[in-house]
Amino acid sequence: MQLDTFIDVEKFTAEVEEGLDDITEAMRTQTARAAWYGICHAKAKRQKNKVELLVKAVNAKLTKKYRKELTDAANEEAEATGKKPVSVTVDMVAAHVALDADALKWAQVQLEADEIEGVCRVAMDAFRTRSSMIVSLGNLTRDQLKTNTVIQSARDAAGGYKQRRADRDSSRARRPGQEAEATE
Repeated sequence: MQLDTFIDVEKFTAEVEEGLDDITEAMRTQTARAAWYGICHAKAKRQKNKVELLVKAVNAKLTKKYRKELTDAANEEAEATGKKPVSVTVDMVAAHVALDADALKWAQVQLEADEIEGVCRVAMDAFRTRSSMIVSLGNLTRDQLKTNTVIQSARDAAGGYKQRRADRDSSRARRPGQEAEATE
């Protein structure tokens, strides 16, 4: 069975490590990326479940095959020796199934499907985390802009006050009555 990997790990790594210098662009592309990796995870999970079903079917088929073989062998031995046949246990059958080439092949396929699903889940979670980071950075940027506006308003107000004070001081110095008082 050929398994699909669904994502290019190098491309994913590059995308998740992209800088967040342009927060607007990061916000614009985040939803699509998170959706893409979520879809990939769903496909990988479906593939993993399909492999699990196939492994169960193969194991059931092999269990039936080895139970019959072991039972037939025990009956043949009993007929030849005239003794009671050996009981075939679940463990005996399971040992034969575990050593079967098909069971080993399908167990390997299942491990690969599990790994692919795990990688896709990590990618999906990484973009979910990245989304939270972008929202936090957006909030921080908004708050900084508000703070900068408040600081600029305070500077403007202080500058206006300084100018009005200077204007008052200069207008007092130019009053005609005050000049006469100063010369007396």
